[in-house]
Amino acid sequence: KIFAEDVNLDVMSNTHYASNVVEFPIEIVTRDETGIAFENYNPSATYSGDMLSNPAESQLTITGADYQDVNFTWYKDSVSEDNKLESAPSNAGVYYLVASIADTPTLKASSVTSEPIEISPKTVTPYISGSISKIYDGTSSTENAISSLNVELNGVLSADSVSVAGFSFSYNDSEIGTGKTITATNIKLSGADKDNYVLSSST
Repeated sequence: KIFAEDVNLDVMSNTHYASNVVEFPIEIVTRDETGIAFENYNPSATYSGDMLSNPAESQLTITGADYQDVNFTWYKDSVSEDNKLESAPSNAGVYYLVASIADTPTLKASSVTSEPIEISPKTVTPYISGSISKIYDGTSSTENAISSLNVELNGVLSADSVSVAGFSFSYNDSEIGTGKTITATNIKLSGADKDNYVLSSST
């Protein structure tokens, strides 16, 4: 069995061939041309922990094949073997989806690559918890204070490991008083899932 597009008969004139001819049947198969295109498919989203979805049948224009003939392959940053993913992505980043129809005995291969698909980092808000007190020393420093202050984050998914690091506290002024305003500065994200988030402010 051979495919019609692979047949190339070149009959040469005035050419003699050996008389020992062996006849055998050849089945020439014509395969269908296929085509595929994305139609109103843009699953870009803000990080939620959920995997991006492959396009539904209504979000593809398919010719010469059926939806079940389509294979989906995800890539991170660019379409290359090194960036190929085993499944649909869920982490923040830029991705590409290749929808393809494989070469088969009845179908010719075709494929299409999506426009960049982005999962944007989720915004989280830092806030100060705890209490602090100190004896007046003429400075706004918290270095000698009795403190249980900490910086926490509002908006992190419960399953994710994200915390803050690198911050420092200070009073807004050096005067004596109660109910003083405390500021945390140089707040940075830390933890295994930190790249899925962005701070609303570093102070």
